[in-house]
Amino acid sequence: MRVLVTGGGGFIGRACVDALASRGMQTLAPSSSELDVLDEASVAAFLAEARPTHLVHAAWRAVRGDVMASADNAAWADASLALVRRFHEAGGRRAACLGSSAEYDWSGGTCRIGETPLAPATAYGQAKLALFRALTAYCEASELSFAWPRVFFVYGPGEHESRLIAYVIRQLLNDEPAKLTHGRQVRDYVYVKDVAEGVLAALVSDLEGETDLASGQGRAVRDLVYAIGEQLGKEHLLEFDARPAPEHDAPAVIGDPAHALRRIGWSARTPLETGVAETIAWVKDASPT
Repeated sequence: MRVLVTGGGGFIGRACVDALASRGMQTLAPSSSELDVLDEASVAAFLAEARPTHLVHAAWRAVRGDVMASADNAAWADASLALVRRFHEAGGRRAACLGSSAEYDWSGGTCRIGETPLAPATAYGQAKLALFRALTAYCEASELSFAWPRVFFVYGPGEHESRLIAYVIRQLLNDEPAKLTHGRQVRDYVYVKDVAEGVLAALVSDLEGETDLASGQGRAVRDLVYAIGEQLGKEHLLEFDARPAPEHDAPAVIGDPAHALRRIGWSARTPLETGVAETIAWVKDASPT
């Protein structure tokens, strides 16, 4: 196996590279200057030379404003389909492309394969769903082997400072208030290293199509950030109702891990408190002295 990981310098992609390396797999993780996913000529040239047998497509960067509403999502969906086509034409045998819980209709609270409608409310979710459907059709016609591990709410070392957990940790470490929404939203959080293990499990399995990388456990945002505050002894710096909730917010989004356990033998294993502690340690190490 020669595994190409797009977005290998990013949050989930970096964790996937580490998971592959820990198993001694030959891994290609080009920088964006070496492989520009949005430039089909760059993609064709890289694949012609590298000739990967497997692909983990983790790159996705919608850069204008709110990622959930950005018009850039459509461009990334088109480029991702072109990437997979070029990968197959260059001799690639199997691809695992990251999906998102945002593809689901969140109004019911619980997302379950085969039961919950795929009816996204955001531009990001719509782009991911369009890509999933286009890849499904292409892979069926071309006989390319294809997995779609759908990611829920990821946290952990390497996450961008604007994301919830990293933001709260940095604010508290700097003795500054963390300005939050009401915090009553319930979410299904999965540690990034567990997500990477799930992507790898999907890649090496015989799964064709979708599965959900979720813990099945919901936790209120308010309780989560209190856990951070308690570990740092700075609960007094948490300011709820200091900013409005996003328009695309939902009261609860919880996944069902049963399909992933049955089809690829994966389940989330890192307790939230452990993951938070490791993320705090990473932020401390990464912060300038």
